[in-house]
Amino acid sequence: MKQRRNCVLRRRRRRLLEMAYYAALASLVHLLDDIILQYPNFFLCKHPIVKTLHEKFSSLEALLQDYSSKGDEASDNVEARIRDVAYRAQDVIEIEISDQIDTIGREPEFITSHELAVDELLKVEQDVDSIVKDLKVMTEDLQGKNNSAPTGTSTPTSTDITTMVGFEEYLIKIKDQLCGQSSQLQVIPIVGMGGIGKTTLARAAFDDPLSVYHFDRRAWVVVSQHYHANVLFLSILKSMGVSKDEFHKKEEETGFLEELIYKHLIGQRYLIVMDDVWNTKVWDDIKHAFPNGSHGSRILLTTRLLDVANYVRSSDFLYQVQFLDADASWSLLREKVFEKQDCPLELEDIGKSVARECRGLPLAIVVIAGVLLDSRATRHWEEVSKNVRSFLNKSEDEHLSNILSLSYNHLPHLLKACLLYIGSFPEDYEINVRMLVRLWVAEGFLKLIEGCETLEEAAEECLKDLVKRNLVLIMRKRANGKFKLCMMHDILRDFCRRRAVHESFFHGLDWERCLQVYESVTVSSPATESSSSCKPWEEYGARKHVRTILWFKGVRMKDASFFEKNSLRLLKTLYDAELRAAAPAFSRHFHVKYISLRIKSSKESLLSTNIFKLENLQTLNISCSKFALRRPIIVPTEFWQMVRLRHVTFHQGVILPPVPADTDMPVPVRVLEHLQTLHRVVDFKFSKRAVEMIPNLRKLKISCCSRDGSAIWELHGLSSLLHLHRLEELRIDLIFIYSHSRTSLGSDFAFPQYLNKLSLSGCGLPWNKMTLIRSLPSLQVLRLKINSFEGEEWEAIEGEFQQLKFLQMESLELKHWRADHMHFPRLQCLKIEECSLLEEIPMEIGEISALESITVYNCSSGVEESARLILEDQRSQGNDAFQVIVRRYAYSHW
Repeated sequence: MKQRRNCVLRRRRRRLLEMAYYAALASLVHLLDDIILQYPNFFLCKHPIVKTLHEKFSSLEALLQDYSSKGDEASDNVEARIRDVAYRAQDVIEIEISDQIDTIGREPEFITSHELAVDELLKVEQDVDSIVKDLKVMTEDLQGKNNSAPTGTSTPTSTDITTMVGFEEYLIKIKDQLCGQSSQLQVIPIVGMGGIGKTTLARAAFDDPLSVYHFDRRAWVVVSQHYHANVLFLSILKSMGVSKDEFHKKEEETGFLEELIYKHLIGQRYLIVMDDVWNTKVWDDIKHAFPNGSHGSRILLTTRLLDVANYVRSSDFLYQVQFLDADASWSLLREKVFEKQDCPLELEDIGKSVARECRGLPLAIVVIAGVLLDSRATRHWEEVSKNVRSFLNKSEDEHLSNILSLSYNHLPHLLKACLLYIGSFPEDYEINVRMLVRLWVAEGFLKLIEGCETLEEAAEECLKDLVKRNLVLIMRKRANGKFKLCMMHDILRDFCRRRAVHESFFHGLDWERCLQVYESVTVSSPATESSSSCKPWEEYGARKHVRTILWFKGVRMKDASFFEKNSLRLLKTLYDAELRAAAPAFSRHFHVKYISLRIKSSKESLLSTNIFKLENLQTLNISCSKFALRRPIIVPTEFWQMVRLRHVTFHQGVILPPVPADTDMPVPVRVLEHLQTLHRVVDFKFSKRAVEMIPNLRKLKISCCSRDGSAIWELHGLSSLLHLHRLEELRIDLIFIYSHSRTSLGSDFAFPQYLNKLSLSGCGLPWNKMTLIRSLPSLQVLRLKINSFEGEEWEAIEGEFQQLKFLQMESLELKHWRADHMHFPRLQCLKIEECSLLEEIPMEIGEISALESITVYNCSSGVEESARLILEDQRSQGNDAFQVIVRRYAYSHW
């Protein structure tokens, strides 16, 4: 028993090593790229060792693209060495750079530490050479082993889920499809997360008496991640009961086996189940063995990958298995624990709580049922209820961990890093996708991929890939269909956290507790405040040099000098920190790339100007609490020297300085070519030079104030926005001091041509100016807010808004809206809010085939009634998915 447990621990440790080494290596190569290209004047960069290391670590990174762990002790050792040497090199380089910056003007004091850094990097070089040598040997050996035929099986893998509780409706639909009227061969995919019950569902359909009666031939084959075509063919033949005498002399001949299967299936109605398919190539390799006759044959396929399911399916039929709801979860748990017996009343509420904590994952419910079987004592059940996932992790049953490991191990190196990073967020936390993408970019383990112009686009593709693999859940989409909020199933999150913590990729630190410990020590012993001895995060197992701090619980700092600690000098990412007192924070953080702050103070000086001197800063996100100063923040002229900036968001507004002349600055201003997001700019004049400084801007929110409506467009240089050729999202809020002064915005009023999203308020345009918007060829989202357009009648024109998917009208004077399905052919979502004068929604809007929902908020009874009639018409046509939502102060929902 002890030997078996030690074997289990070794296997678990092997799995834990697979990702962190690659993330550490990718981050180091990114750092070396930066300092060689951007900072050649650092002492260290002048030494040839840096370029040598760049070449060798880049070669190592390329070598790893074709490397996959064998899972043995030698692999574990090499991977751990890669991780450690990458972290070591990164620490030495970043500390040396920070030391040089701190000792500017005192170079002699720096010489000794510089020499020590070079000596350490020379040792790193020797270690890298040794690793590359060992890795090449291992890769060659692995390739040799991969050429041998992997195993296959004709029996289903153990699922431990023998009941169909919660799957009855799925099973009925699948049986209907299997035994339906279509006479053509159909491939039916079942797709979903590992452990969600795909194999159970397929097995139930395969063994159902109706299937046994309906099909002449049936076969079950488990494909798995590593397969060989002839092994699969042999498994199919054995499952069909074909005598071994027919093929035992030609078991190695793939072509012969393929023809033999074809021979036995031709003219038959057959059912083949292919369980656990991981690659589209599997289907390409074996599909020719299945006759495509007109006998009503079926191939049922289970997979975790949506891309595989879409590739193989022969019709619109696809089952994406969902998580069980609370009732079905409790029914499954109750049946597994009590079978046919009744659950004692005193355990029922506790049992329901336990079932809810499994978050609808059938395999987790089955595993926890095994824990509850040990005792019917109320105290034991209550203990399990309070610590469900802890009991899951400690369970003797390895099946849950193995199921999750399969999905994880199948990921490319980069996606492993992305997945584990998501695991650092709290349970049930809905993650803002834009924020997540920017954090990934700041961490430095992303690479540009084919078809993507920016790292952000590459990050979005990584997230899409994880979603297709059923590892990340999308909770909400944006109006244009892009992902807005995502989260991870709690069971998978726990799995990711265990792996990441073990490898120091991130630590599930209670930073609130760390901060309390730090502040209590510095208050009781002021002398310790500047000392490096108070590092509570190290007590939790974090690395000495903290690079990432993610706060999620509204952690508040009494003294921002916390960030001046030596152990935080290499800080790269700070998310969601709340400041309550001014301090010279971030004065020493040369390496920081991502800062997200919440200001809870009325002091304008709280936002330190040091932030605008951070040369590596990529993302700056500033928000204020409702008790803080609400006036826009004024930023210094150094803003125009922050050439690495990618995303700048000030929720309460920002006043940018004019672009200074080079003669006014000690260092010439440079084009902010990486800047993509600028929110929310107040009363800035977009001169020709200013626009030239931000040529690649993609998202822009601006607010402009004026006493003279006729001059506002010219006053703020808004016509220059036409030269922002990459601009995709634009929000313009115009504010007129005197409402009676609102007039035409002038002849130069126009919008950038390639906008995807446009939001307007306060423009006071007549409805005939809609021609300026409808001509935008890529517009998908249009928000018309208060006073954006004036007048009582809007008559749409045929041929406009060909790409529009989302239309919002809010607080408009509109009374008559004349439009039909030809004007908005792709409209999916219509929102009408606070338009009290509008008499009705044109009934023809309901004829738009793409329309999915209409939302009405605080509008006239005529608008509500027309929405109801459109809903009734859609229901009569069988469109049960169509939604109409009506909200008043007293909420109601149709």
